[in-house]
This record gives sequence, C-alpha cells and structure tokens, in this order.
Amino acid sequence: MDKKYEKPCEHCQKLFPPKKNAEGYLNMVNWSKQRFCSYECANSSRRYKNTNTPRETELKRLHIWIRRRKPQPECCEDCGVKNQFLDLANISQEYKHVIEDYEFLCRRCHMRKDGRSKLNLSQARQIRRLKEMSPHLPLNQIRKMFNVSFSTVDKIIKNIIWKDK
Repeated sequence: MDKKYEKPCEHCQKLFPPKKNAEGYLNMVNWSKQRFCSYECANSSRRYKNTNTPRETELKRLHIWIRRRKPQPECCEDCGVKNQFLDLANISQEYKHVIEDYEFLCRRCHMRKDGRSKLNLSQARQIRRLKEMSPHLPLNQIRKMFNVSFSTVDKIIKNIIWKDK
C-alpha cells in the first residue's frame, strides 16, 4: 500500500489506509470522510458521551417504570389544578419500586413539597397586594424584595401562576 494513501486516526494517531470495496478498488470517497481507524476509536472519542451518573440513569428508569403502571390523572393530586403536564413526584424520597410511593403533581406543588420553591402562596398574595396598593412600584424592585425573577413577579400579578384557590 502506498504511504500517500494513509492518514492518521483522530483518536490514536495510527496511520490507516482506505478500505477496498467489493470489486477490490480503493474506496477513496468514503475514506476522505473517514476520521477514525476503527469503531473502537470512533466510539471512544465521541463528543456527546452519556453524562448521567448511574444513580440518575436508575431514577429515570424508575420514573419510566412507574409511569407505565400508574395512569396520569387529569389534575394535580395535591391542589386539583387541571394541567396537561404533571410531574411524577416521589412521596417518601426513598425511590422505592412501589407505585403508591409516587404522585402526579403540578410543578408548583412538586417544588413546594421538595422544598425547592422560593415562594409560598402568602408571599404571592403579598406581591399582588403590593402592586395593587402602589401601581407605580417597579416590578424590578418587587423582584429584589422577594429574590425571584422579573417574569415570576409579572406572572403572579397577572394571575398566571400562584393563583388563589
């Protein structure tokens, strides 16, 4: 084989020649696009590797297992708000293979139960009252008072989120 028809693998730097097609001719078209000498080198230098830890992968599989066995209701099991997208939330935080240990919640109830919500309902009511009492108060100032985003304050005032029951 001519040395001029060899190029280095992008992973291991080993020189590799073009492969021959069924008729025995060098397949130069595909070889010009080929970057690796073998499937092993191609797979080991993938740009997008699976970054999930084994625990994350296990939790995703568990959620899929539960979703297949527990039918999704039309509304949140905690507050009763009708929502097309409901989170599957674990009740005990032990992630057991027990269907009764899971419930379908709207995002607000899920964040509240997990302790990840920055606001509660009384604070949302406070934001609405603040805006009603002083309509010229900038939303940016309210946002800073409650340590939430501008869009969150705007949606609370417009009664899109944190609606009163």
